[in-house]
Amino acid sequence: MKTFALQRHFAHIIVLLVGLALTACGQKEVAVPGVVGKTPVVARSELEGLGLRVIESPRVAVGQAPGLVIDQDPKAGTKVAAEGTVTLIVAAGERSLNVPSVVRLPFERARAQLEALGLLVKRKEERRATLEFRPDEVVSQNPAPASAVAAGSVIELEIAGPSVAVPDVKGKGLQEATEVMAAAKLLVAVGENQDDPRRPVASTTPAAKEVVLEGTRVILQLQAEQLVPVPNLVGLMFEAAKADLESKRLRAVKKDPPRAVRDFKGGQVISQNPPANITVPAGAAVEVEIALDLPYGPDQCLQGFVWREAFPGDHVCVTGQTRSEAAADNSQAAARRSPTGGPYGPDTCLQGYVWRDANPTDHVCVTPDIRAQAAYDNSQAQLRRVLP
Repeated sequence: MKTFALQRHFAHIIVLLVGLALTACGQKEVAVPGVVGKTPVVARSELEGLGLRVIESPRVAVGQAPGLVIDQDPKAGTKVAAEGTVTLIVAAGERSLNVPSVVRLPFERARAQLEALGLLVKRKEERRATLEFRPDEVVSQNPAPASAVAAGSVIELEIAGPSVAVPDVKGKGLQEATEVMAAAKLLVAVGENQDDPRRPVASTTPAAKEVVLEGTRVILQLQAEQLVPVPNLVGLMFEAAKADLESKRLRAVKKDPPRAVRDFKGGQVISQNPPANITVPAGAAVEVEIALDLPYGPDQCLQGFVWREAFPGDHVCVTGQTRSEAAADNSQAAARRSPTGGPYGPDTCLQGYVWRDANPTDHVCVTPDIRAQAAYDNSQAQLRRVLP
């Protein structure tokens, strides 16, 4: 039985420890005599006569005469220190019992059943991790069911603890993996110098799907840091640039606000940081600057201004009022010219009007203040465009 085996084991350890201590102190050793087959009284007298201590442990032994020593620990001939301990296994003559099976019973119910038969119950300290039993159910027993034991023998019961299979978090980031483990009622530790949140999980200890007790600490091993070259993104549309980066395990971060530039369409990448061909760790961010969408092209006006359109292609940016005045002046152009011509040819203006001169060929007749306004607007043209 396991109880007697444990007693012999512990007694043997005690004998060895005592033996070492006595040897270190210079005390003599004695050879253990063989006492198997003798009565406990004779065996005890012989052993104690050599200065040894004696422990008797009864055990039901089928076919053995009760009241005789059927085993001893240490064995005959073993040298031990004086005053060492010898355990004698004595064939029990009292009533034997067949141990019933209590596997799958709740612990308290199993204990009550065994104690009702006159047996002692010992609960194994460490619970077993298993998904095949409910928590607190008996998983195993020692001695096994149907074993013959003496009344008062100790039956050791192993109990199931609350258990869970370790989740598979391979490839997940550190934060996500930690949250998954917490949801499974598991603790988390990270390998030494492996707390970089950019690196995904490579493996766990215990391994994924292994059944463990709730509250077990799972060690996350992160993938080794990998360096990748940054691709050239300039000229790509943002979504294409983002897909290219993600295929290389890099992240795209858009720089705000977009910038107006010539020769780029709205949404195209006009710059990046880090630049192309620089090597960075996998998972790093690449900042990309995007071209501003200009629906009216490079001559698009700043907010609050519109094209003057005093003549075809006139993209000088002016106020809405100035644009309206230009349209009104264009409609009066013929009425403001001298019908008989003059020193400036057929486009000679009536008295009080002058050419607008919004461009070298603009001979629309306007008042002098409108001509001055046109000249001023021309001088401010570049400052009023999105692209100067």
